[in-house]
Amino acid sequence: MDDTGVVDGVGVAADPYLLTDGEARRLLATHPWRRFVVLGDSIAEGVGEAVAGYPDRPWTDLIAADLAAHRPELAYLNLGCSDTRAAQVRTTQL
Repeated sequence: MDDTGVVDGVGVAADPYLLTDGEARRLLATHPWRRFVVLGDSIAEGVGEAVAGYPDRPWTDLIAADLAAHRPELAYLNLGCSDTRAAQVRTTQL
């Protein structure tokens, strides 16, 4: 692993599908939202396996952090729950 978290050419710094460092915060700098709620299954919940070169945090937490960087009062709630089907999301999370 090098100092950017890249392992064998793989990781955040080498991934062409990810925003560059600080790019999400720049894109969200003028966002108007005061609340961020996540609905869904294990993907929303943040269940996963650690992968070398990538943050070991749910994607929802990363987005919430970028949103809160410009609105510290941001209210964040993640209702994601493993093994939840669409009908269950509608009845239990909406």
